[in-house]
Order: sequence, then C-alpha cells, then structure tokens
Amino acid sequence: KKQAISFKKYLEKEVHWPIILDNDTRAIGIAEQVMGTAKGVENVLVVKVSRSLGLSIILNKTMIMGSMGFAGNFAHTQFLNNDVENARLCSCGKMNCLGTVVSGEALQNDLIVALDNHKQSIYLKKEHKESYQYHDVLDAVLKGDALAIDLLQQQGNKLGQALGNLINLLNPNLILIGGEFVMVEDFFIDSIKMGIKKTALIDTMLSCKIKPSNLGRYLGSKAGACMLLKACDLVEY
Repeated sequence: KKQAISFKKYLEKEVHWPIILDNDTRAIGIAEQVMGTAKGVENVLVVKVSRSLGLSIILNKTMIMGSMGFAGNFAHTQFLNNDVENARLCSCGKMNCLGTVVSGEALQNDLIVALDNHKQSIYLKKEHKESYQYHDVLDAVLKGDALAIDLLQQQGNKLGQALGNLINLLNPNLILIGGEFVMVEDFFIDSIKMGIKKTALIDTMLSCKIKPSNLGRYLGSKAGACMLLKACDLVEY
C-alpha cells in the first residue's frame, strides 16, 4: 500500500526542484502584505470575495497557516443555523456555511430566488435567470439597479456580522476586502461596516479600519510572484 504524500512533495519529487505551493487566498494576502495596503501593518484580515469566499489571517506580521495549512476556512464557518426554510447545502456537505450566503455563487442563487419571488429589475430578467453569472449582478450594481444593489448589500451586511465576530476574537488593525467584489467597493464596504456594528465590540471596532484592496481584481501572477519573493526573503513586509 502506497503512503499518501502532499501535492507539494509529489511535484518536488517529479521535477527535482523546491516547490512553493499555497491557495489563492493566502497568495493574495501575501501580495497585500508585500505591495498592498497591508504592508507594514501588524494584524490584518484579508477577505477575498469572488466566486468563493476566502480569508488570510496575518497576526504580528505572520501569515497564520494552522497545523495542516487549513487556517482561514472562513467560508465554512456556520451562519444562520436557525434559518431552516432557506438553508443551503455547502460543497463541504454541511448546511448554511457562510460561503453559501456570501460569495459570487451565492449572489447568483440570491438573484434566482429574488426573480422567482417577482422582484423587478431593468437589467436582470426572470426569463434569463439561469444564464446570469455573479458578474452580471455586479455590473447591474454599477448601473444603479435597485435589485442588484439590494442583493449585494444584504451579502455585505451578513459578511460584516461574521467579520464582527473575528474582530472581537483577533482584534485586527485592518480588514482588507479584495477579490472580484472590489469592483463595487463603495456599495459593498458600506454594508459590511453596517453589519460589523451589529456584532463587534465598540472598542475593537473603532480600532479596526475596513478598506477595499487597492491591488485590483486580477492578482494571480502578482500574488504568485510575491509569494515566491517572500519565501526567499527577498522582500520586506
């Protein structure tokens, strides 16, 4: 029976070179540390909201990995456990994980539910509901569509409530909101701040700034380069 090995070790064995491997959210967090708003900040939470929801935790300028590298599984924290009627099944097999109500995929599902409940929109039509992607909803937000704005702000409010709990727990100096949702930063950030007020302690909330990422939506190559440079101690952060 063969012993299981990590993908990193498998690649190193095959190519005979050291491999630096991590998930996209932590790579984005490292990019924020190296060249973004998180540079020089001691305690930062970097939230990625795209098709999925992710979190990088930086405490005392150190990226928190966890014993098996799974730290930051924010999308699988439980949320709205009492909402049985509207419960959503997560890809992990559990119900009502945060990622089922806050993410691009969740935004697509929210749109379908809203249109089925006869909510009106100029840009988003019920007859096309299955073909819409979450980018279509974000685009409609930027056009001033009331339904799209309402759906986005509902998600922002829920995300804020979840982040309020993390603010109480970790007492960060800064929370950065990145990922694809950064394209609607003002609409989203305002609702996040409102949600945070519902759960965060006043003192911890007042000491924590909430900002959109200034690195843009497309960070893949930059994040990978920053991850490599940091691993080789070639940059300050």
